[in-house]
Amino acid sequence: MRAIIVMVLVACAGSKPPPAAPVANTTPVVAAPEPPPEPRCRCASEDCLKLCAYRDRMCACKDAACGDALNEGYSQWMAGMAKDVEVHHPVARSAADARAMGDEATEYQACYSKLNGAPGVP
Repeated sequence: MRAIIVMVLVACAGSKPPPAAPVANTTPVVAAPEPPPEPRCRCASEDCLKLCAYRDRMCACKDAACGDALNEGYSQWMAGMAKDVEVHHPVARSAADARAMGDEATEYQACYSKLNGAPGVP
């Protein structure tokens, strides 16, 4: 009789308990919403937004060939803007917008220089 009890206990020891039934009245855990990303562009004028897009694309390039191809279009766009200023009246910009465009252009140039291995560019 002892042998039968020991065998039953040994046989039951290795089995797992059945999974717990889900509770119907629980609220699912929802992660807190991500904070909105920092604005990538510091200004809202059409020209500045286009400059921001060029900067983002240049900084996303992984090699000099990508940067060189993008810089070709950027240079043409800048030349077109300069020509428009010569033909038409200069575009009136706020001091803040002009500063922001300067910052965007500086970041664009830093990314382009880094792709081409310029010394001292982080």
